[in-house]
Amino acid sequence: MGIETISAYIIMFIVAIIIISFMIKNAKSFSVIAINSTLGGTLFAILKILGMELEISILNICLIGLLGIPGVFIILIMKFMQ
Repeated sequence: MGIETISAYIIMFIVAIIIISFMIKNAKSFSVIAINSTLGGTLFAILKILGMELEISILNICLIGLLGIPGVFIILIMKFMQ
């Protein structure tokens, strides 16, 4: 093996470490977003079961999916301001 091959292996090892660390950091933030969205959807379903007249629309689904629990509060504020 020449110096070029060894240096290529070292560079690929460093790149792999950087990519793996980036993926781990993003997995943590993705799990937080997924949990928040799930809790928001659950809260929306509980409020719907309890009798609040909340409509299921594309806007509501997007707000809950992107924001989670704060999205449900935004939907409630919009409903009571009508």
